Amino acid sequence: MNECFFKPLRMKQLNAALHQLASVLFIPPLEDMVDLAALKSLAMQDDALLQQMLEQTRDENRRDLAKAATALEKQDWQALAEALHKISGAAQIIGAEQIEEMAGVMEDQALDEPDLEALITDFSKLSGDIILLEQSINHWLGLSRQPR
Repeated sequence: MNECFFKPLRMKQLNAALHQLASVLFIPPLEDMVDLAALKSLAMQDDALLQQMLEQTRDENRRDLAKAATALEKQDWQALAEALHKISGAAQIIGAEQIEEMAGVMEDQALDEPDLEALITDFSKLSGDIILLEQSINHWLGLSRQPR
């Protein structure tokens, strides 16, 4: 990061620079988020297919996460469970075990005995994990498209 700050420093400017820095510094490698070896095997070692799978997973997760947030806000437990089921399924395919497990537990809770406070807490963690996965995917896709 090559930011230059001048007095008087505005908090909005500093906040934006810190967010940009944080997004660059804290992106875990994709290998830490998914079973990349199994995913490459599933894609038959076809890099274009692997990229397409990751892009589709990223985009579907974004939509399903938004649906889950709306359902949680409305306390629509069936819609929440359906969105979480999709998130869990996508995570299972790419080997994102932590996301798969948490989404599955939340899905069961939404269908059995919904605890709003627990679901809100867990949803916040799940959302953070999905955002990190999205950032890891985006970073990996950017690297994989660079000439070698």
